[in-house]
Amino acid sequence: MSRPGRTLHHIGGAASLGLLLLATWTSGCGNSGPPAPGPASGTDAPPGSVAPGSGDGPANDAGSGEGFADAEGGSDARTLDSAGGIGTPEGGDASTGVAGCGLSNAAFCETFDSPAGIGNRSGQLNGTLWGASRSTGNQNFSSPADGWAPTSVDLCGTPPATPENDIAICNGHLVESSDDDGTVTTLAMYPKQPFDFAGRTGKVVFDVSNDSQGSHAAWPEFWMSDKPVPTPFTHEAMGTGNASLPHDGFGIRFAGVCAPGQGGNCGPNCSSSNTVPVFSVDSAVVVSNYIDNDSFSGGSLQVVPDGCVTESTSPDQLNHIEVEVSQNQIDILATDAGTTSPLKHLATIMNANLTLTRGLIWMEDVHYNGNKFNTQRTHTFVWDNVGFDGPVLPRDLAYDALDNLTPAGSGPGGDPTVNLGWFVAPGSPVTVNVNGLTPTAITNAAGVLLTYNFWAESSPPTLYYAVNGNAHSVAWPFPNMGQSEHTLAVSVPLSDVQAGTNNVTFSADPTGPMNVFNVDLIMLGAAGIVEP
Repeated sequence: MSRPGRTLHHIGGAASLGLLLLATWTSGCGNSGPPAPGPASGTDAPPGSVAPGSGDGPANDAGSGEGFADAEGGSDARTLDSAGGIGTPEGGDASTGVAGCGLSNAAFCETFDSPAGIGNRSGQLNGTLWGASRSTGNQNFSSPADGWAPTSVDLCGTPPATPENDIAICNGHLVESSDDDGTVTTLAMYPKQPFDFAGRTGKVVFDVSNDSQGSHAAWPEFWMSDKPVPTPFTHEAMGTGNASLPHDGFGIRFAGVCAPGQGGNCGPNCSSSNTVPVFSVDSAVVVSNYIDNDSFSGGSLQVVPDGCVTESTSPDQLNHIEVEVSQNQIDILATDAGTTSPLKHLATIMNANLTLTRGLIWMEDVHYNGNKFNTQRTHTFVWDNVGFDGPVLPRDLAYDALDNLTPAGSGPGGDPTVNLGWFVAPGSPVTVNVNGLTPTAITNAAGVLLTYNFWAESSPPTLYYAVNGNAHSVAWPFPNMGQSEHTLAVSVPLSDVQAGTNNVTFSADPTGPMNVFNVDLIMLGAAGIVEP
C-alpha cells in the first residue's frame, strides 16, 4: 500500500479546479504538438453502422479507481495539455512531498504492504492508485483480440492465473507474472500520481528482481508517458510495426545481460571477472509526437554504457534502481541484487531532448518469446518501493472496463488463451460498460479522456467512438501506417458521461476491422490533491 495518512483535497469543483490548473500545449518547457484528439462531431458515425450506444456487442462491467491530471477550466470543449491534462497548480496549491522510498521529498511512495484490490484490472494493487493494462502480439480478427495466456505467480504460490489475478501483493512486495506463449507481451502498471521534473533533474526509484536472460526472454522496462494511455511500449526488434507509442515519452530496457566472465561487454566499468550474471541498460527509446527514436534500431539516441550490477538469483532478491531525469539527459543507477548500496552508474542517455516534463511512470514486465533461446516464457518479477520526488500534483479518478476474458483458443505457443479485448467489424459496433462513476467525480472533473489500445491491419482514415450514444470521430493521428497496435487518448465532453454505468461504443471504419482493448474513462482532476 502507499504511505498512510494521505489526505484528499477537492478544490471547489470543476470550475475552481479549472482555474487552478494550467493548460500548457503552447507554453511551458518541452511541450509540443496538438492537444489530445477530441470529438470532431457530436453526430459522426461510420457508414453502415448501427446507432452507437445501442448495446450491440459484448458488454463488460468495471471497477473504479483514482488517477491524476488537470485541464483548462470552462465549458466541455476543454483544451488538454501535453500531459493529457496534467496542469500546474497556481498560488502554491501544489503540496511538497515527504520522506519515503529513500527520497527526502517524495511526491509518491508505494511500499505494497498488503493487498488492496478494488475489482478493476489492477488485481491486488490499490486500484484507486494504480492502473494496469496488458497487450500481446497474439492478435487476429474475430479472435484472438489481445489473446492472453494464463500464468502462475511463483512467490505467492497461486495456481495458474488469468487477468486480473496475475498481479498479487504478498510478503510486502508486488508480485506479477506473465506467460508470453511464444510471442511479445507487455504487462504495464502505473501509479496515477503525476511526476514532474520541469526545470530540474527529477528522480524515480524502484526495486525489481531483475533476473532477465536477455532481450529474447523476459525483462523489466521503465517508461514515462505524457498521458495515461495503456501499455506505452514498442518492441525493440520490430520498430513501429509493433508499437504502442504515447504522444510523448521515453522507455528504458533492462535487458543488457552479460554472462559470467563477460561483464566487460556490459560497460567499460564492468569487470569481465564476474562470476555471476550481471546486467545494465540494453537500449532506450524516446518518443515525440508518436515518432520513436530508438537506440536499438538505429536511431540517433545515444545510450552511453558505464557499469553493471549483479542479477537477482531468487524472487525476493531485488535490485534498487534510480532514474535521474532532466529534459536533455537521463542517468540510470542501480545496486547489486539483494543490496541497497552502493549505487553504481549503469548508463547515460546523452541527447534525450524530451518533449515532456510531466506525465506518468510505468513499471513493465516485457517478454519476447522467452523459451525460443531461453527459459523465461512463464516468468515472475517482484517489485517494491516505487517512488519519485517533486511537487504533489492533482490526480484523476479513472474507471476501467474489465477485460473481456472470453475463450480465444490456443495461442501461438499452444497454451489456452482468453480475449482481453473485442473484435469490431465494419457495420457492427461493440459496446463495453464502464461502471462506478459517481456524481462527485463528475462534479469535480475538469474534463474527460477515453483511453484505449487498438490493433488494425491498415490505417483507417477515421476512428469512431461514442459515450452513452453521443457519437464522435477523430482523424487518424499517427504518422506510421499499416498493421500495428496503437495506444490513444481522446477527449470526451463532460456532458456525455453520467453517474453509474457508462456505455462506450467503438465502430470500425468501412476500410477495415480492428481489435479494441484496455478501455478506460479518466475523470480529469476529480481526485484533487492527495497528500503522500
